Amino acid sequence: MSISANFRERLETIEVFLGEADADFAIDRLLAELRTTVIPNLRRLPRIGRRHLEQPPQSVEALAQPASPSADENGRPT
Repeated sequence: MSISANFRERLETIEVFLGEADADFAIDRLLAELRTTVIPNLRRLPRIGRRHLEQPPQSVEALAQPASPSADENGRPT
């Protein structure tokens, strides 16, 4: 199993946010949960999650963004 660059970036963003909120302990708990629960479950059941790119955006922010030229009507890459 590999971790994507995007996932690593999101973890770094979370770590900065929690550090600024004086909640450094929370990143340790998050990483521990990923190591003990999430990653083992994904290794055992790799199809457990939904395919991210097959789902249309649902947030107001994502829907407000203009579609890229190589995206379908739901904003998914083509």
